[in-house]
Amino acid sequence: MTGISRSVRRFRDWDARFEAFYIKRPHPAFTVIDKVTPPFDAASPPPIEPVRVSLDDIDAIRAYVATIEPADLGRPIQLQ
Repeated sequence: MTGISRSVRRFRDWDARFEAFYIKRPHPAFTVIDKVTPPFDAASPPPIEPVRVSLDDIDAIRAYVATIEPADLGRPIQLQ
């Protein structure tokens, strides 16, 4: 996770990205956030074992990522 976290830390909105990752594709297909996300449709189960976390887990991960030095990728990331 550290390599990905260091790269994501380069974005100005990294914190918002971590906070809402579970609503961005492909995460809704296999992520369960306790007391937040609806259950999976029995007719369309997740393609892999679901990742199950709580909002407290997400807060703890964000706090950890905040301590990681952003990756030096040479020049600023440019969105296309």
